[in-house]
Amino acid sequence: MILLTSRDLNVLLKDMDAKKNFPIGVLEHEEAWHFFKKIMGDGVESSDLLPIATEVAKKCGGLPIAIRTLATFLKNEPPFVWEDALRQLSKPSSSNFKGVPATVYSTIEWSYDRLQSEEHKQTFLLCSVMGHNASLDLLLVFAMGLGLFRGVSTIKETRNKLLTVVSHLKASCLLLDGCTNTHFDMHDLISDVAKSIASKGNRMFDLRCKHDLNDWPDDETMKECDKIVCFGMSELPDQLKCPKLTVLCMGSQDPWMKIPTTFFKETKNLKVLYLAGMSLPSSISLLGNLRVLRLVNCVLGDIALIGELKNLEILNIVSSDIEMLPKEIGQLTKLKQLDLRYCSKLRRIPPGVLCKLSRLEELYMDNSCDEWGAEGHSSLQSNSSLAELKGLIPLTALEIRIPNAKIIPKDFSFEKLQRYIIFIGEESHWDWNWDWVREYSRTLKLNLQTSIRFLNNGVKVLLKKAENLYIDEVKDVEILLHESEVGNYFQQLRNLHIQNGAMVQYILKDVQKIEFLQLESLTLQGLPNLISFCSQNEGSTSISPQEIALFKQKILFPKLEKLKLSSISIGRIWSPQAFCSTQNLASLIIKGCANLKHVLSDSMPGYLQHLKCLEISDCKCIQEIISTDKMIQETFKSRTLIRFPRLNLLKLKGLQKLIGFCHEDHTVEFPVLTILEIENCPELKGFIHNSTKKDIPTHGVLFNNVLFSVKHIFLFSISFCSCYT
Repeated sequence: MILLTSRDLNVLLKDMDAKKNFPIGVLEHEEAWHFFKKIMGDGVESSDLLPIATEVAKKCGGLPIAIRTLATFLKNEPPFVWEDALRQLSKPSSSNFKGVPATVYSTIEWSYDRLQSEEHKQTFLLCSVMGHNASLDLLLVFAMGLGLFRGVSTIKETRNKLLTVVSHLKASCLLLDGCTNTHFDMHDLISDVAKSIASKGNRMFDLRCKHDLNDWPDDETMKECDKIVCFGMSELPDQLKCPKLTVLCMGSQDPWMKIPTTFFKETKNLKVLYLAGMSLPSSISLLGNLRVLRLVNCVLGDIALIGELKNLEILNIVSSDIEMLPKEIGQLTKLKQLDLRYCSKLRRIPPGVLCKLSRLEELYMDNSCDEWGAEGHSSLQSNSSLAELKGLIPLTALEIRIPNAKIIPKDFSFEKLQRYIIFIGEESHWDWNWDWVREYSRTLKLNLQTSIRFLNNGVKVLLKKAENLYIDEVKDVEILLHESEVGNYFQQLRNLHIQNGAMVQYILKDVQKIEFLQLESLTLQGLPNLISFCSQNEGSTSISPQEIALFKQKILFPKLEKLKLSSISIGRIWSPQAFCSTQNLASLIIKGCANLKHVLSDSMPGYLQHLKCLEISDCKCIQEIISTDKMIQETFKSRTLIRFPRLNLLKLKGLQKLIGFCHEDHTVEFPVLTILEIENCPELKGFIHNSTKKDIPTHGVLFNNVLFSVKHIFLFSISFCSCYT
């Protein structure tokens, strides 16, 4: 069954061919008042504002979006603001915008009029044309091109100002959070009202569906147009007669559709040009005032003409067909941002191009040219070297791949970088979620051929500042980091991922105590000889590696939320009391740990009150998930009740020796568990088992002394006829 929602019944009936439709009405008066009061606080009923507040709530017409927007704006405002709001809302709307109820239009328009500055208003209107789950980086590019913010000169200052304004708009309920912290969203109704406001005086033209020239406004209307957004066009006018135009966004599904040579002749005021799936016209050289040029999925030949756009500050060539960055790009001396991401055919950047961009603050080259030339060598076929970046004094953001750490100049410093995604080493397969990676300001991925201690000093600077660190293919190294280096690294880390180290036995050489204050996520994968996270003291009593815990009490992770262990040889995860520092753990995933016999002791669940996800698979020695450990029993008294108050997903797969989740001495509670999957566990005696019973009864009961309310249960390859008593 698929549930579709729409504000327009015709969309469901005609476009989607829906068979059954259920109208959802507005809130009744009491429901609307309850929602309004919930936002305002109960104090509104006992104050002098009650009569006015009741009338204001009625003006919202029972629509939740109108109630939320208006109530948020009026919260804690003095009576005269309420009275003025009621007066304005009592007037009929000056606009009749199709699809938007008058009550909603009035409340949102009132909220817009109350925004604290013109910068807030213009940012809000700009957001409305960017679609759902829009990128903050793209909004930044547009804002810079239009010069929305005064008193800022650098990209960093503009970004900080933009994020401040966006946070204010979110607090006013005019914007919403996006899918990540690098995106934002806007409710459809609010977006429609914003577009209507922006279109007053024929200032904005927005056409996103497939169309032809008959859908375009007449010449008189176009003369007043300030912004045009049109995607899906099948043809273009010979000339765009828009002398006031500042923003033009165009896209076509036909990459060979030509833009007429005279198209930009009367758009010389244009500041932002966004082309998607199109070719670059020769008339672009007429745009002397252009500050932003963004080309996405474009088929590009020779782009030397771009070098004539002397006022260009932002140049984005993304996912486009380009093989060489011409030397003329070096003429863009005002350029602050150069984005060449995902241009997989780009192989050559001639020497001397990058170093001429003396004002460049941000350079992005992910999945693009990585064939860096040698310093001091220049020829007709050679490439720029990393040494050219040394002269870019303003550079604070960098995204590049360096195939070999040896080509990094010895005197190269990354100290000034504030934001980066840098890959060093041979390319290897990574399951990247780029939106997730970009939630971190500083990401470093190392494909190591040596110990960290032998890395270039510039790379060590990146290590010290990294928030997101991936270490891959560690060769001929038994200890990743020695004691003299421990204090310098990992202190700002939020995510640490280490994989594919055949000889690695320890991550850290013995330390007295180390606290990963910011670490939220830790992955250890493909480390078959790993003994422990931290090595033993030299004078420690020799014990079997299988008895040594991965995490000891002196290794602290106060903010750790996600832990993934895959294909490592440890026999125990936590030593006694070491788990006390993982009280924020929300996700624990264990896969292919062949020597592990149990996951938790019966004392640990008390310290895992935030655990939501527990997945264990392909661990051939695990007999039970929770064990009454003799060594731990000496420290903690046995508990009869084991409770996981927030666990909603539990998966047990491929555990060939598993006899049960825990012993029958315990009662287990999963009050919010919604998904339980048990697969290929042939020795399972019962979810709660009795280890003294040698035979599995033919009419055994799988779930006994287990309290939960599961919505989804998947059981496969287990020997039971009954699930519950």
